[in-house]
Amino acid sequence: MWWRIKQARSKPFSIDQRFICNPLFFIALIILLVNDHYFKLIYGNWWTGKISDFTGMIVLPLVLCYFSRKIITNLIFSGLLFVFWKSHISQEVIDFYNAFAIIQISRVVDYTDLIALFSLPFVYWYARKLTKISQWKFNFGPKVSLVILLPVVFVFIATAPPYYLRYTYSNGNLKCYKCNATIKMSETEILQLMSEMDLNIQIDSQLTYGLSEHENTYMKDSLSPEKEIIYYRIDQLTIDQDTLSDIQFSFQHLSEDKTKIWVGGMNVSENFDYTNADRKVRRYYRKILKKHLFKKLK
Repeated sequence: MWWRIKQARSKPFSIDQRFICNPLFFIALIILLVNDHYFKLIYGNWWTGKISDFTGMIVLPLVLCYFSRKIITNLIFSGLLFVFWKSHISQEVIDFYNAFAIIQISRVVDYTDLIALFSLPFVYWYARKLTKISQWKFNFGPKVSLVILLPVVFVFIATAPPYYLRYTYSNGNLKCYKCNATIKMSETEILQLMSEMDLNIQIDSQLTYGLSEHENTYMKDSLSPEKEIIYYRIDQLTIDQDTLSDIQFSFQHLSEDKTKIWVGGMNVSENFDYTNADRKVRRYYRKILKKHLFKKLK
């Protein structure tokens, strides 16, 4: 009898652990973690992408219900957020976030992913069943909630490899990090200008066609998912006393008159040991590229 009196005098929960401490949530979260950080990298294909979408559409609404018991509202918000995320409209938000974020995010625009919305009626049915279970059985304390929600945050931020990996593949002896520039021209115009600069540009077939099947999964341009990224190579570029060869680059289409050029790497000399290169060396080559190539293109 005493525990009933204590229960009646207690303040109502501001959070509801029933929605994150249940078998469906744990199973969906584990599948999402393993799929996004193992299977996508090793066996990346249509199925691994859809698994992420369906499990994400289970985890997200239940997390929202943990903070608010308005099940229908949470389901509608989850569905609208998913549609926004999978559309071209979200690209500007992603670009703005990535400009300041430490952990960058990416996604591929594929409207077939919207079939994951069919999981929401099932989540509604399951959430309603959870509300019929006494929430006092799930009063594990805030520490348990924190342990459960931390991997959720990690999963939603890092659902795919950073978007720049799609554009910066290179087999040169010097990888070039953050070697990119946004040019107010189309890809065709940039290639024409490079030709006028007497640069010998070729399609880098070794990269374009030499990647494995699961690597090519990430070679899709997020704004044009049906088009694989084309890699190019500048045979040679002499800058002062430095001769750079096999400069590998690709284009990210931003708009009809705006393109981002990504330089993935190059060969600086036959005896150069990339594994022992410090940040100063990489920073040096990045600076001369920006000074003698990107600025001329701008």
